[in-house]
Amino acid sequence: MVKDSEKDKVILLDNGADDYLTKPFSLNELMARIRVAFRHKHSDKGTQVFKSGKISIDYDKRVVRVNDEKIKLTPKEYAVLTLLARNAGKVLTQNYILKELWGPYYQEESQYLRISIMQIRRKIEDNSSNPTIIITEPGIGYRFVADYE
Repeated sequence: MVKDSEKDKVILLDNGADDYLTKPFSLNELMARIRVAFRHKHSDKGTQVFKSGKISIDYDKRVVRVNDEKIKLTPKEYAVLTLLARNAGKVLTQNYILKELWGPYYQEESQYLRISIMQIRRKIEDNSSNPTIIITEPGIGYRFVADYE
């Protein structure tokens, strides 16, 4: 159903639409509106940086720092760390992490996650054998301990 009356447009815009395009339209107009949407998306976002204690994660630049020193993480290590950081304070089950980052067919492959956690701890913890940032919740999963806990 085509909605092109002024009333319809106002209702749609008031209910969350960012823009509205009526037929007929040109490809150039559509592309221009897409470019505007991307500009707005990037200008509104600002820099997303997570900070907790000695760790900072710049999500836009994909940079992790420990004590202001940049550390190198593999793409999978970065994915695990950021998933935990975005859920700081919450316990994430092994199955959830595996499903989110490796896919649904890897939920029984807990060794993949254990190896990634071990590698991350070596890079971010003062003592990886006695971790204080990424805590193992036995039989459940892992929790990122934020500095406000």
